[in-house]
Amino acid sequence: MSERSERTVSTVRPYGSHAWLIQPPDGVTPADLAAAVVARPVLTGVIDVVPGAETVLVVVDDPPADAADRLAEFTVERSDGAGVHARTAPITIDVVYDGDDLEAVAKAAGWSVGDVIARHTGAEYWCEFCGFAPGFAYLGGLDGALELPRRATPRSSVAAGSVAIAGPYSAVYPSASPGGWHVLGRTDAVLWDPDAESPALITPGRRVHFRAVKRLAGRPGQRPARPTGAERPSARSAAPGLRVIAAPWPATLQDRGRAGSAALGVPPSGALDAERRNLVNRLVGNAADAAVIETAGGLDLEATGAVMMADSTTGAAITLGAGGRLSADPRRGEVWAYVAVRGGFLAPPVLGSRSRDTLSGLGPPALRTGDLVAVGSDPGTAIATDLAPPAERTGPTTLRVRPGPRRDWFVDGAYDELLGGVWSVSNDVSRVGVRLLGPGLARRPQRAGTELASEGLVTGAVQVPPDGRPVILLNDHPTTGGYPVIAVVDRRDLGAAAQAAPGTTVRLVDVTGPPLGAPVA
Repeated sequence: MSERSERTVSTVRPYGSHAWLIQPPDGVTPADLAAAVVARPVLTGVIDVVPGAETVLVVVDDPPADAADRLAEFTVERSDGAGVHARTAPITIDVVYDGDDLEAVAKAAGWSVGDVIARHTGAEYWCEFCGFAPGFAYLGGLDGALELPRRATPRSSVAAGSVAIAGPYSAVYPSASPGGWHVLGRTDAVLWDPDAESPALITPGRRVHFRAVKRLAGRPGQRPARPTGAERPSARSAAPGLRVIAAPWPATLQDRGRAGSAALGVPPSGALDAERRNLVNRLVGNAADAAVIETAGGLDLEATGAVMMADSTTGAAITLGAGGRLSADPRRGEVWAYVAVRGGFLAPPVLGSRSRDTLSGLGPPALRTGDLVAVGSDPGTAIATDLAPPAERTGPTTLRVRPGPRRDWFVDGAYDELLGGVWSVSNDVSRVGVRLLGPGLARRPQRAGTELASEGLVTGAVQVPPDGRPVILLNDHPTTGGYPVIAVVDRRDLGAAAQAAPGTTVRLVDVTGPPLGAPVA
């Protein structure tokens, strides 16, 4: 008879102001705990529940003051079975075992190639969590003798449909991407289809079996032949639109993003500077979530018909006739500029958003010279006039932060050093994150050379890689990761963090909690 009992969440760690990491009690997997939190929400306004290797991230839009206490009192059923994955039908994935690393894996294990195939197909796997890319499932259950560290030199591109192993996990690459896993074979199973009702084939908790076959029915990783929502934006011939005359630097469509799919490995995306996005939309009478163009500069647009537009550089709205042009560059001291058109820019939405996700490739492609971008219908709203241009962000940037969940990975005083240090923005700036230059933050000796088990990430998380230089994660960040998070940038300052140009001086200021130097619970 199965042994069942209610167990209380083991640990709750604050993760900035709107999120918490909760650790399952003994006998409960993170996937089990995440499923229970979704099924029996103890907080309203939950945006994401993301299982990791050992913890669950809970993100809440407007958390109550006692949110941590409610999570700490959450109970979940302990089972002597395998939890959620034991109660779901297994997925069988056909594999042709002819991968580039198959022989090397066999040699490392001291087996024949046939033995490796037999061990890999003989195990039952379950999805512990998703991350790295949409639909990329980390499958537990790998035979211990096949556990190998990642390749010393990652490949620049691993083909979609590649079946691979690394550490204690097996996985299938949903799309072509760089990677350091050992490739055993290939499958034609479609791991990720954003236009499907359930976009991810494998979700946390699902069981998986691999089956060896001699040939595949289709091309590895090929999605069904139907519109995918990733086509280039295109203006309708009978409606006004905008032609891209020049786009030498990155320019993409962005709206509020696609929050709520992090458990499937989907970044939140959306405009990096929500304040600027709201400004240009307000100036042309759009709803705040209308899609705008976000550009790093040099963008030159030409109207194909009468349109009303606004840009964040001037902070003004103008009306253009056919052939009229608008150029957009970031304001002095900023990285990104925004352009809105009355009616909003149109493109097929993907998972409810027209935002381009530069990490995973979701959403309409970046704009390029010659593109025609469609414009939506007039919203019929009143036009608001701002009496002053947006304030310039010049000089040093001050970012408000709160303690992160992994301060205990660093030596005493490291958090104080983060706050007291003078940092500068490196040239490594993108929609994924901003790297800071300054004194390296040291880990505790017992943590040196170790990896944190992958866990959920939030926008604004201040990750610290082994070199000790902090990275502030922005909207296109991976949904899980293994670098400890020492702090979290306040939501109100995310736009300022994204707009800090290379060379900008950055200071971090704690706006909550324990006095500097206080021990971390």
